[in-house]
Parts: sequence; C-alpha cells; structure tokens
Amino acid sequence: MIEKNIPTKALLLRLSSEGVTGSLQLSTGARIGPATQIKLLREMEDEGLVRIAGIRSRRAGRPRTRVEVTPLGREFLTSYRELTLKSLRSRRADLRKAAADARYSTRLESRGLSLYDLFLETNEMSRIAGAGAL
Repeated sequence: MIEKNIPTKALLLRLSSEGVTGSLQLSTGARIGPATQIKLLREMEDEGLVRIAGIRSRRAGRPRTRVEVTPLGREFLTSYRELTLKSLRSRRADLRKAAADARYSTRLESRGLSLYDLFLETNEMSRIAGAGAL
C-alpha cells in the first residue's frame, strides 16, 4: 500500500533539519493542522525518523517540544529528494499498449475469469516451453 503522507513527512523533515522546531512554525511551514502534525510526528518518531524532546521552560503553559531529525530521517530525506528529481518517462506506444491491456483484462474479468489464475497458467506454460527447449 502506498502511503500518501510521504511528501508531508519529507517536508516536516526538511523544515526540522533547517532549524524549524516549534509546533507553530512546523504546522505553518507544512500548511497542515496541529492534529495532523502531531499524528505525523508521532508516526515519524515510531519509524525512527525523528526524536521529539520536551524543552523545559520557566514560562507557564504547555512545555515546548523540539523535533530532532535522526540519521535515518536524514537518509530518508536524501532518498526522497533523489527520487523526486527522477523524471518518469514513457512513450506514447507504451501508454497505448497499457490502455489496451487494461481493456483486455477488464473483458476477461467480466467473463468471470481470474486474471491471477490466467497469469499462473501462462507462467507454467512458459516454464514448460523453456524446459523443453533445453
């Protein structure tokens, strides 16, 4: 399953690594609400991407928190940056073939055939044909 929060997590990591550590600054910089920010930061802490530490203050009210990016978090951010720089390219012919394959798969499925079973059957036939050629 693809996680939809990866870009937001990367943004929070980038902001934190640039020195933005306060809750208000993080939520403003990432354009997310406080509840979403707290949820994501807790997930990121569980994943080992950040360390969240309370800062004692002489002022009354909630204690401030500091978000520290871990080495794993820095590695995640570096990998994310590298992946976002790579462009995905496809030829028009490839897209047409993919669309045709999708229509064919839909027709097979509408006739009650299991695409997975057909895949396994094709694989088995290929394996037998390959073994006979040796």
